[in-house]
Amino acid sequence: MQLEEAASDRLRLGGLVGHSVVMRDLFRQILRAAASEASILITGESGTGKELVARALHDNSSRAKGPYIRVHCAAFPEQLLEGELFGHARGAFTGAATAREGRFEAAHGGTLLLDEIGEVPLSVQVKLLRVLQEREIERLGENQTRKVDVRIIAANAPGLAGHGQPRRIPRRPLLPVAGASAACPALRERREDIPLLVSTMLTNMLERHPGRDIQLSNEALDALGAYSWPGNVRELVNALEYAMVHVDGTSILRATAAGDTGSRPPGWRNTSRGRSGSCYATGAALLPRSGAAGRAEKEILIIALKETGGNKAAAAEKLGMSRTTLWKKLKQYGID
Repeated sequence: MQLEEAASDRLRLGGLVGHSVVMRDLFRQILRAAASEASILITGESGTGKELVARALHDNSSRAKGPYIRVHCAAFPEQLLEGELFGHARGAFTGAATAREGRFEAAHGGTLLLDEIGEVPLSVQVKLLRVLQEREIERLGENQTRKVDVRIIAANAPGLAGHGQPRRIPRRPLLPVAGASAACPALRERREDIPLLVSTMLTNMLERHPGRDIQLSNEALDALGAYSWPGNVRELVNALEYAMVHVDGTSILRATAAGDTGSRPPGWRNTSRGRSGSCYATGAALLPRSGAAGRAEKEILIIALKETGGNKAAAAEKLGMSRTTLWKKLKQYGID
């Protein structure tokens, strides 16, 4: 019950942001899995934040003070991946002038993320299974076993890339070794999170560009909400960064985000107003304010207050607005 309450009260968990039902469910999955030592499989389309989930799992686990090591398995040729994971002895192969520890040893006492686990060759998967079962590794060129204390997190994308283009069929990973799982929802499955995501992203972007005061117009936000986002949150970030570069003045408009070049990202074009109500932006703070969107705003305010223990100053900072603005909104919605 405490876990359910912890998940339902959150607007964010680590780098993950959202208040939709599917995100609360994801927060619940993360907190439940983080409390165990089981190996975990994270699934989700490209751009949905699988690495952020892995990091949140590590940071909320008993291993949070230990190392967090990531290996992008698809980035290494088959002949190099084994040495990268398990290390090698001096003279194990041509050019191995010194011994080198692998990622498993580097992650001792902490967490090892194996990203794109589906790309791991079967020969290496067999050795991975032994590590998971025996908690020991052998460096290439050695007969000596070395004990390792590592929590494994594996991440894998589905058979189709985010933009609907077929991808190379991955090698079958040893997924049964995973004792727990977490599924990252696509952005199209949680459109109600877009205002909060945009607010958070704009805040972060403006922190890197002090002195700027960029706002998002109602038209632009409606366009973002109506778009399908095949590239998920990563594509949304790219669209906002693009708009920040091309904005004329202080307001991001769908029609003028890329001038007349026609080269603007899909999120800013070929879309129509997809929802009722309107939105407003003050500095980097962006929240809906009428109809169903107004109910969503009230819910966001309540969640922020719960997460900060009723501290209005902290809640205002979390939402990216001034304390005066927050006070007015609380009064508007009758929130004590």
